[in-house]
Parts: sequence; structure tokens; C-alpha cells
Amino acid sequence: MYRLWARCGNNPLLEALDCPDPSVMLPRRSQTITPVQSLSLLNNRFIEQCAERLAERIRQQAGDDVDQQIGELYQLAVLRNPEARELELARTFVQQQTLLQLCVVLLNTNEFLFVE
Repeated sequence: MYRLWARCGNNPLLEALDCPDPSVMLPRRSQTITPVQSLSLLNNRFIEQCAERLAERIRQQAGDDVDQQIGELYQLAVLRNPEARELELARTFVQQQTLLQLCVVLLNTNEFLFVE
């Protein structure tokens, strides 16, 4: 991943995710998983913007059909179709919340965040 490093300030999201200081050479990067990281991903404006753009793209591609929107979201985010139970839960979630909120949720799943 490429990222611009502004020496005059740090990005709070990247700090929470243990982004290393490029001026320090280390043989191995430390790895941590903390609740602060999850909260940062759920509440950061950058993630909200990503989710907004993802929701717009899905609406353009899938139209107003909620099941198609959910299927498109799963394909784009985790490269698979939702299982029947996932589709049912996602449909209920979108009806109670919004497609945008479902995008935020899926962008915060382990399946999206971690390579296995």
C-alpha cells in the first residue's frame, strides 16, 4: 500500500493501526490487535467516505433491488456471494438502517480486513 507521509502531522487512523514511522528502520514490524483499532475503523471519517462511495457504486450497479445490492456488496468487498443466512440478516439490516451502514459493517469484518 502506498501512502504519503506528512512529517508535520500524523494520521490518527494509521496510528491506531500501528503504522510504522518511516524514519525508523526495524527488522520486523510489531503487530497488535486492540479495541481501539476496531473503534477507529468504525468511527473514522475516511472509512465513512469509503463506505459512502461503495454504497453509491452499488446503487448505480444494482439499482433499487436490496438483494442485488447486497450481492454486489459481498462480491466487491469479500469476493463471494452472501450465504442464505447472511443475505437474510443483511436484508433486515438494510431495512432497519441503510445500505451505507451495511457497507461500513462489511468494511470492518475480519474477512475484509485480514488476508488468510
